[in-house]
Amino acid sequence: KLLGFGLVAPVLSIEQEGRVAVAEILPATTLSETSRMTGNVFRPNYCKNGSDFDLLIVLDALMGQERDGDNLAYDRVTWLIYLTEQHKAFPRQARLPRYLAEQSIVLPPLVAEKLRRLDLEMLSSVLADYLDDRQIKAILDRRDLVLARWPEAG
Repeated sequence: KLLGFGLVAPVLSIEQEGRVAVAEILPATTLSETSRMTGNVFRPNYCKNGSDFDLLIVLDALMGQERDGDNLAYDRVTWLIYLTEQHKAFPRQARLPRYLAEQSIVLPPLVAEKLRRLDLEMLSSVLADYLDDRQIKAILDRRDLVLARWPEAG
């Protein structure tokens, strides 16, 4: 949300009988990446300044999230990306997800600037109810890896 990418599926916190759970809210017209690939379905890219897949890569890098064809979905009407199954995101280790080892992208200047603006105070104020201090620090460490690894356009 801080970066404004709009890629993570909306979630709803549900409390029942003293237990709290999180439910993802997805359109009825959702198609997984696995289904899209096996069905050979074309998906347009509506991102004006590059590829929305590059934004996905940056977000996964920050979250430390492994991605596969089953936790990446699209709305078949709008073709918006929805990143799902974030329950393993935000590890305490400052390494990038394995699936990003071979990825090479160029960061749009606005994205690079938004990444540079992230700081401990900002992240803590937004995430302290959900993540511990080590998880928040690891986001910043992964951010530094992203900025060092992938060049800024321009």
